Amino acid sequence: MDQFECDECLGDKAISSGYEGLTLAYAISVHEGEVITLCDYTVTPFTTDGPKNDPQETRAYREMLRSQGKEVPKIGESALRDELVILPGAAMSPADVVKALKNFIKHVEKDGMYIGKYKDDFIREKTAGEPRFVSELGKPVRC
Repeated sequence: MDQFECDECLGDKAISSGYEGLTLAYAISVHEGEVITLCDYTVTPFTTDGPKNDPQETRAYREMLRSQGKEVPKIGESALRDELVILPGAAMSPADVVKALKNFIKHVEKDGMYIGKYKDDFIREKTAGEPRFVSELGKPVRC
């Protein structure tokens, strides 16, 4: 029996086809240590068009409402709140995981992290400095 090895690049797979499989998931919280569990996973790309279709579950949507003094919807009971879930691929060694995480940390510390979409613009939140929120084009976000 032949085994299939996917040769799709990261961007194509993450944006178009997504991911699914079985792995050990590491759930990590700011307030607690890690929890490890064997799980099935499906990561499905989700796209929206138009300012009325902003995913309301994202940090961007919630923070833009909060900055305007508007009511922020509650986070769903089973949704991720202050947890980070890491799903290592079957071909990743512990050294690969460390390298990937260090690269991501370096990127977030330097450029911030995309946190969702608001009014048809993707919002990046910086870890420090002003402006805290910027659009995907690097412009300060006007709420």
